[in-house]
Amino acid sequence: MKVFVFILLSSVVLACGPGQGSSVKASLSSEERILFEKYLIQGKSIYKSKCQNCHMGNGKGLKTLIPPLASADYLFNHQDRVACLIKNGARKKRLVNGVEFAPTMPAHPDLTNLEIAEVMTYINNSWKNEIGLVKPQDVQKWLTNCSD
Repeated sequence: MKVFVFILLSSVVLACGPGQGSSVKASLSSEERILFEKYLIQGKSIYKSKCQNCHMGNGKGLKTLIPPLASADYLFNHQDRVACLIKNGARKKRLVNGVEFAPTMPAHPDLTNLEIAEVMTYINNSWKNEIGLVKPQDVQKWLTNCSD
């Protein structure tokens, strides 16, 4: 049993990376910490399959074609719109870190609210971002108010 727990904890640390979201984790309840770790792992998997080709493995995007997620002011300031972008794609130009990006993001209508919460938790806490945990109920609320 001890070996299993050690392997499980080791895989969480390796999957999430050292220090990923460490200051965020400190502010969470023990139940939320478990969700946070799970969402980081699941979110990373979703990111790799749906987002990484454009936003890159380092979250820096592609020059002026694809906006960055790493240290992105848009991500910090518009969590509600990020959920809508993931689900519905981009239809308007966006200003990210002072650079205007054309609407080239495809929609992902197949993703559930839980999956959007997982991928948002991953991008919110990767590449030195420390925004925090996103829950499916947050995504549900944001998606009912999508304006673009």
